Formats: sequence, C-alpha cells, structure tokens
Amino acid sequence: MNDYEKAISFYAEACTICKKHLANEESLLITTYNNIAVAYNTMNDKSKALLFYEKTLKLREKNSTTNDLSLANIYSNIGSIYDSVGNYLDAINYYQKAMAIEENASPKNGLLLSNTYSNIAVAYKQLEDNENALKFYQKALSIRENIQATDNSDLAIIYNSMAFIYQKMKNYSAAVTFY
Repeated sequence: MNDYEKAISFYAEACTICKKHLANEESLLITTYNNIAVAYNTMNDKSKALLFYEKTLKLREKNSTTNDLSLANIYSNIGSIYDSVGNYLDAINYYQKAMAIEENASPKNGLLLSNTYSNIAVAYKQLEDNENALKFYQKALSIRENIQATDNSDLAIIYNSMAFIYQKMKNYSAAVTFY
C-alpha cells in the first residue's frame, strides 16, 4: 500500500467518525472528501477523484453562499478532472461556474480569475473553438499584464498560446505580435 492509499484509508476512517459522532460538523466531512479527491487525483484515478469532488460539492453547495470562493475551487477541480479526461464541454461548464463566483467575489482575486480564464481558453482550444479560446486568453492576459509578479511564465504561456491560435487561423500578422 503506497502513501496515498494509506491516506485514503485514514480519510475513510475519518469520514466514518464524522458521520457517526460529528453529524453537525459537515465542514470536516467536506474537507475530508476533498482530501480524498485530491489523493485519488494524484494517483491518477480520475473517476474516484470525480466521485469525491462531487460529494464535496454536494455538501459545499448546501452550506455555502453564492459567492463562496471555496465553492469556486471545487468547481475548478471538477472542471480540471473533466479536462484531463478530454471531456472539454463539461470542463468548460464547471470552469464557468467557478468564473461566475470569482467575477463577483469581493475582493477579486486576479490570479485565481486569470487561471480560470486560462483553463476555459485551453478547453476551447482543445475543441478547436479558436474564437472563444482567444476571447478567454485575452481576459486572462489583461489581468496578468496588470499583476506584479516575479514569475511571468504564465504570461509567456498565454502569449504563446494566443500566437499559436492566430497562426492556426492563418492570421500571421496577429501571431507575430504574440511571439
């Protein structure tokens, strides 16, 4: 049994205890389900990761406000699972749910929102929907260009991705501006 399997075993035991003795402490169960999902995702067991993210989501939705960033995080995690298995339409659906929360958050977390825009852009790019991919890369870019960061690798990735799409669309003059 590897360390992740051991962790899942301990988390499962924690779930049993939470359900039996701490029924009013759903936040502990939410955290535990989320941790199980992360462990399964790390082990590349996407179906079990998705199952536990959905359990996390069900409880979090019941106990959250509409602008809860932790809910946005769960939506993003589910979107990421769908993205990793090639189900880009479902990925976009969940990323957009996260985006709706992040856009209305106060204060706004620019990095988080930029990452979500980038995730949506990548999914559209995989679907070869270049117009929507560019739209969301542009949104991510406008945020990233205004953030003071010591590591600009994300900015470079956005520029490169936009250039690639423009090149694919045979808009070489636009592509050159991003390379």
